[in-house]
Amino acid sequence: MTQTCYDLIIVGAGASGLTAALEASKGGLSVLVIEKNPKAGRKLLATGNGRCNLSNHSISFQNYNLASYSHINLLLNKFQTKECIDFFNSLGVLTTKNESGKIFPLSLHAKSIAWALYHNCLKEGASFLFDSKVISLKKDSNIFLVSTKDKQFKTKNLLIATGGAASPKLGGSELGLEFAKNFGHKIEKIYPSLVQLKSSDKTLKLSSGVKLEAVVTLMVDKKRVRSVQDDLLFRKDGLSGLSILALSKEANFALEQNLTVVVSLDLLPTLSKEALLKHFKSNFNIKIPLDIFLSTILNPNLIPAILSRFKLQKNDLKNDKKIREFVHFLKNWEVKIDGNYGFESAEVMAGGVSLEEIDEKTYESKIVKNLYFSGEVLNVDGDCGGYNLHFAWGSGIIASKAILANA
Repeated sequence: MTQTCYDLIIVGAGASGLTAALEASKGGLSVLVIEKNPKAGRKLLATGNGRCNLSNHSISFQNYNLASYSHINLLLNKFQTKECIDFFNSLGVLTTKNESGKIFPLSLHAKSIAWALYHNCLKEGASFLFDSKVISLKKDSNIFLVSTKDKQFKTKNLLIATGGAASPKLGGSELGLEFAKNFGHKIEKIYPSLVQLKSSDKTLKLSSGVKLEAVVTLMVDKKRVRSVQDDLLFRKDGLSGLSILALSKEANFALEQNLTVVVSLDLLPTLSKEALLKHFKSNFNIKIPLDIFLSTILNPNLIPAILSRFKLQKNDLKNDKKIREFVHFLKNWEVKIDGNYGFESAEVMAGGVSLEEIDEKTYESKIVKNLYFSGEVLNVDGDCGGYNLHFAWGSGIIASKAILANA
């Protein structure tokens, strides 16, 4: 077993670990990043459907979980969207913004981000150890002992940036939470966020694969939580799409408390109820097959599920009351949610290391001196749209700046 001492060892070469390594090595610290995967930024390469939605033009504490508001407010005072864009510009990465405010690399490829971070870390002198799982973290006096299967290292400062349990096929795990527990930290209950939702509604499978723009409203115990207009994807045993991912955090939190969760689907958000009523009354022709008539306004592949669920007959469209009921259904199709697709499909982990024990200005542990945490391992989870990566970059940079200030 060899022993080498560093100013800073970072466990995890993901989004947060890479920004921390770059900032610290630029400041002149000796830095070692230990990563269990064969290369840096493996999970990063899959974000934003491979395009890396790295931030958002409109970002505030309200895009994050309630417990993180204080930490997020301070982070955004130092690292807003402009600072994030400037940071990547300084690495040679140009960015672009889409119509909804999401920020991407101009290449629209996550490799642009992962490669820029990694190679700039190397340029600044940071060292990396890949295919190496940390099996033990201990503190002996003022020095941390970091052990892998066949090596041991010493460091004055330790940053745990392991990420969370989401996407285990890309390296997600609870390793960082276990390390935090061993150092005496409290762990807030974890559950999947930004994940597809499951339903036992058997009519969904009739339209599996259908994708459309919809307004999706989350209802918990019959009370409206919020609505999102974005794409909606039908699956054989549930729902997906950006609208569902955006609501999944609140849905899963409610499910954890054994509350009744329903999503109400407005399948035709560009048409008012009045416009639909007028369409049905003015254009219905008894000689036209029902599915053909409905396909003038609905995705044809969605019609079997609609007819199965509502039990509509052709003659019903001559009945004013039935038409109104059908229009209401098209604007308010309620689907009961029974669960989610788990961490295997989740983009983010909700819960994590309690922020009560993390200094909001430095991300240093309040329990163990010179121990730091950043990124998804903490109890911070944001909305869909670049918010989680923004926090990962920012928390890594802030932690490293705090370490540099004490060096």
